[in-house]
Amino acid sequence: MQYQGDVAAIIVNRNRPDLTDSLVEQLQNFGKNQSKDIFVIECGSDEDKQSKYASFYYPDPEFRGKCYGHNRGLQYVLEEHGRYKYYWFLMNDLVFESEPDPIDKLIEILAAEPRMGIISPTERDSNYPSSRSQSGRRWHKVSTCDYLALMMKDECLREVGFLNQDFLYSRGAIYELSYKMYRDNWFIAYCDEVVMKHLGGTTYGATADTISREEYLKKARLWAANYFRNTYGEAWEELFSKYLSEDIEINTYKKINKKWNSMDETGAIKKGTSQKSFLKRLKSSLAK
Repeated sequence: MQYQGDVAAIIVNRNRPDLTDSLVEQLQNFGKNQSKDIFVIECGSDEDKQSKYASFYYPDPEFRGKCYGHNRGLQYVLEEHGRYKYYWFLMNDLVFESEPDPIDKLIEILAAEPRMGIISPTERDSNYPSSRSQSGRRWHKVSTCDYLALMMKDECLREVGFLNQDFLYSRGAIYELSYKMYRDNWFIAYCDEVVMKHLGGTTYGATADTISREEYLKKARLWAANYFRNTYGEAWEELFSKYLSEDIEINTYKKINKKWNSMDETGAIKKGTSQKSFLKRLKSSLAK
């Protein structure tokens, strides 16, 4: 396989050039031992709110989401620049610690583990299962990781594919991809040695032409829950879970389906199973 370079970093932007430019300038200082290219994908941003590092623009008046944006970005990279050994799919509202070098370290670990298909940095102050760094570990295997900074091996991408672009609200797409990866003998890991901070809440509700974050969360939960049940059946979590290995600490499929089962018909969490109580239970499970 002839590769264009070691890593293609693909960042999606929607009217937040301040965040995107800051992330690009972080990445420019990383990966000094790798050949890298950085691509900024403009997901229908207003003309005066595009990054100065913009690589590719597509019109998106309804905003089909960042999962769609990353798919368009990947298509652009493959068609216009060729294949890379690794692809780093990034949201734009991230801040990385500089030591160790995030790009070098993630690639070092991916290269050493033949069936590790995706690795993600760990995250400060996150409630996502198993996403926090623990001292004494280089990396740990997980059922799924948060969709913030996925570095994916080209071989895995060619065998399994990428996130389903039909996920309008992005949330849930990682569950389907992870299922396909584990089914085909790939696995996902968090890197304990690379830590990021997610600023969060910077697209939905932050610009006039996107829905509020509260409305986004409701629609995302409802859309994803219906998709999995219609596509894989009511017992989808059991189908997905049977491919997980015993060294995975937390089964995210079961946790997320339990949350979805606590929704009403609008996607809101029912009274008595509030977001606050859900997070409290989640934190408790993480502490065990």
